[in-house]
Amino acid sequence: IINRINRSAIRRLASSSSASVDASSATATAMTASNTNGNHGHNGGTVTVKSATATNRRAISTTAMITKPAQTASHYTSHSTESYESGYFTEQGAYMKYLCALIHDALGWNAADNNAKDNKDFTLLDVGGGTGNFTQLLLENSKNRKAIVMEPFLAPQNNNVICDNIQFMKGYAEEFLNPNWNTTTPINQILLKEVVHHLDATKRAEIFRGMKRHLRSTSGTSILIVTRPQYEIDYPLWDEAREIWAMNQPNHDDIIADMQTGGFTNVQYQIHSYPCQIPIGRWKSMILNRFWSTFSHFSDE
Repeated sequence: IINRINRSAIRRLASSSSASVDASSATATAMTASNTNGNHGHNGGTVTVKSATATNRRAISTTAMITKPAQTASHYTSHSTESYESGYFTEQGAYMKYLCALIHDALGWNAADNNAKDNKDFTLLDVGGGTGNFTQLLLENSKNRKAIVMEPFLAPQNNNVICDNIQFMKGYAEEFLNPNWNTTTPINQILLKEVVHHLDATKRAEIFRGMKRHLRSTSGTSILIVTRPQYEIDYPLWDEAREIWAMNQPNHDDIIADMQTGGFTNVQYQIHSYPCQIPIGRWKSMILNRFWSTFSHFSDE
């Protein structure tokens, strides 16, 4: 059982106060699917998977520490809105704009139809959307689209209204396991951004099935999952942190198989790389602040 940050490994990264760490492939894996039999394509995709099945699923060792629901809750409830969005990958800036554009493209949103009157009944469900600030960025130039942020931990104030076209719903993704539960508002598309690794792998397929049940029929992307690779990462982590990362981050083959079991068709995935550098002092501070749940497994010592 690993419970310590390897301070010497961090120190080796910092040769001077001006040093930086190179996350040269801050990769995001995007998986899209349809709940109809229509086709949906993307420009610039590096890898596309259309026929993954349970027979080629990759086994993941479960002999070491795995994040538990209570631990996940503790991790997120320990953060304020400010601390949650103070990390490089969650703050407003170039990376957020890049990710926003990537998601717009994957969802099939474009400037020509952003404000179309036909969108007045369009609703995006952002599962695990945190503070809702990223959801606001997504809808910034899309006045006629609406969104619901579904979030169990970071609740906003103002009577669950984030802004004019974004509502807040307190709840877990596991709500979709209950056939009698509903969102009250018809949903056009669902987004899971950096949240799928928190879903119980034994329930994931049925959660996807429940999500599909709540979706309106659409000819394009109906659900988009944005996550990070299990192994193909270039983040400057020490060996024990990489082990924890791999054990808690599901492989894309497993996610695809569960989406298909849940009833989604035309499932595709792509890996996008985002080169970046972060000052070593900031990187160390982000780790000590547990900006990713991976680091909740380690003590300050």
